[in-house]
Amino acid sequence: MPACFGQPTVATIIKQLDKSPPTDKLDLTNNASVQMKPAESMATLVEALRENNSVKTLVLRQCGLNDAAASEIGGLLEKNQVIEELDFEHNNISSSGAIAIADGLIKNHSIRRSEE
Repeated sequence: MPACFGQPTVATIIKQLDKSPPTDKLDLTNNASVQMKPAESMATLVEALRENNSVKTLVLRQCGLNDAAASEIGGLLEKNQVIEELDFEHNNISSSGAIAIADGLIKNHSIRRSEE
């Protein structure tokens, strides 16, 4: 069995989501893989969650998310109407990233709680 070091990558997490029983919470708090490539990681995650119907809580605390990553999250919020809670506290999102998320929220009817 190959050794596993550190935290799982977003690609590994997505594979687990596809194979595992449905989960309602996805917590990527302080994930090093996301921190190294926040926009690329969010683009990959968004693609997987766009049609996902089980994840209701998405936690992205301390992931080093930037405005490009926030734009990806905004795109997710436009399409995914299942996620109810979004937590992205302690990231590097400026007002332009916040606007991208807000634009996604305008078209979203499922988010009940968001922590920034």
